[in-house]
Amino acid sequence: MKVTKFGGSSLANPEQIRKVKAIVESDSDRQVVVVSAPGKDDYIKQKVTDLLLAIAGENTKISYLNAVTMLQDRFMQICRAFNLSDLEKSILSEIDLLSEEPRDFIASRGEYWNAQIMAQVLGLPFFDAKNFISLKENNKPQLDLNKTASLLQELKGKRFVFPGFYGDFKGQIATFSRGGSDLTGSILAFALNAELYENWTDVNGLYYASPKIVTNPKTIPSLTYKELRELTYMGFEAFHDEAMFPLIKGRIPVRIKNTNNPDSPGTLISEHPGASETSISGIAAKPGFAYVEIEKYLMNSEKGFGMRVLKVFSDLGLSYEHAPSGIDNIAVILDGNNGFADKKEELTRRLTNELNPDYIGFQDNLALIAVVGRGMRSTPGIMSRISTTLAKNRINIELINQGPSETNVVLGIAEEDYQQGVRAIYDEFVLNTKGEDRK
Repeated sequence: MKVTKFGGSSLANPEQIRKVKAIVESDSDRQVVVVSAPGKDDYIKQKVTDLLLAIAGENTKISYLNAVTMLQDRFMQICRAFNLSDLEKSILSEIDLLSEEPRDFIASRGEYWNAQIMAQVLGLPFFDAKNFISLKENNKPQLDLNKTASLLQELKGKRFVFPGFYGDFKGQIATFSRGGSDLTGSILAFALNAELYENWTDVNGLYYASPKIVTNPKTIPSLTYKELRELTYMGFEAFHDEAMFPLIKGRIPVRIKNTNNPDSPGTLISEHPGASETSISGIAAKPGFAYVEIEKYLMNSEKGFGMRVLKVFSDLGLSYEHAPSGIDNIAVILDGNNGFADKKEELTRRLTNELNPDYIGFQDNLALIAVVGRGMRSTPGIMSRISTTLAKNRINIELINQGPSETNVVLGIAEEDYQQGVRAIYDEFVLNTKGEDRK
């Protein structure tokens, strides 16, 4: 049994919906269909969720009246293409009353209406996520996976359509963060013990590097859960970060597929690695970091020094990303956009008073590049090739961090160089694959 989730670009208009219908009906194992709200395409420039957030007063780029008009036009277009006149009337009447509802209820209606449309198009029953996806309180609403899995047992063995992106919190609709339909699909896959979770989008799979940086990057054939987690953390454009947990817990593989090219094999993400033509699995990069370097002679023999350093950051509300260290120094890397600039003076005072260091230095405008691959630590020459490649492109490595994981090395370079750095590493490991890379 497969749980099949379709993103907003796959459901943007009647033509795309017909593609989805053909995909679902081509494989009888596709028993559960999870849908997002209609997205935008070349002709329709606004996502339905953005229009709904304008009605809720959260998206000020679109006026209330324009949002209502565009919403009505979108759903009239789709409903009329499939002769769903009764559903059209119901949706249009609900749009008129939306402004009186809470924010999350409004934001969830794109998935709710679209799932009802897809249910009628596919001739399958519709089940509302509000009755099955349960959220509990943990500072903010958070998925209660055990209770949700128990509620979903009622649907085991059935074929149906289900809206993504929201659930129930204390009797009220509560939404996930954007892209949360991915999470809904993974929850259903876990609860119903699916053999595969298919995530359909508008690309052939996950790329070795961002297409915003590398022109026409190659598609990654397969990744492990751990590799994807490392890449996603560094800004890799995959799917919803939280969606991995139910899949890992249930050991359920996920395949990223292209609605517009369904014959493409896509990218398989699973517990065990598949065959690979390269010694790396992907390159991710993110600008906007900074680091603080603290030097003190014999720091390594001063018990609790590192703990006291990090406590100062914690006391000032600054969370750290990495903390590579040497014998007499430690560098604390953190998000440079998270209030760091305003706290430099206080940070310096606290570190000086509590640690009596020999030197404190700050470095802004840092970008991090994560190079992820299987067994990188145990494969000779990987780090040498990376550093040589960057040196040939006159890119200086300001710091290197490789934790106990064998799957990831993080490089700190100047922000102005990071895109060139990604392209250089991609060319070396993906385009110029050498014999020793082949498995």
